[in-house]
Amino acid sequence: MGDWASSSSECGHSPASDGSWRTQSYVHDPVAFCDPNGLAECWGAYFKKLSGTNPPEGMENPHAHHIIFKGEFANNPRMQAQLARSRAIADKYGIDPVYDKGALMWAQNSGHSVTNAKAVADGLTQADAAISRQDLSPPDATAAMTAELQRIGQSIFGSNSQ
Repeated sequence: MGDWASSSSECGHSPASDGSWRTQSYVHDPVAFCDPNGLAECWGAYFKKLSGTNPPEGMENPHAHHIIFKGEFANNPRMQAQLARSRAIADKYGIDPVYDKGALMWAQNSGHSVTNAKAVADGLTQADAAISRQDLSPPDATAAMTAELQRIGQSIFGSNSQ
């Protein structure tokens, strides 16, 4: 079985001898599930390390929330349509909606609805139009869109981000 499984380790992973985290774990369903970065159950640890922050005190069920939801939502074409809109805008600005710090925030693990996905997409569409009217360099445009993404996340999901 090896020495990497530990019930007391964060996200089911244990520290390796060099102090880094071993990210191996057993897959619940290896045919239907792929997690190449080993983060499926560790987004909080990932965001905590990336942002240097902790979930806000007193937050129930804290979660490193993807403002643009991750996942394919294969059985929900309405969700797919909204996420496609958001992901296209994020891509235009070079923002990775899954791994970028600016695409994550601390929030309760809730609100993953088509209504909220549409609100994010609508907000990003408005922000894109406003940013496109400005004469910004690509890095400045990306920074502006990242700030808007955080603002949109705050208005829809609340809590403290980054």
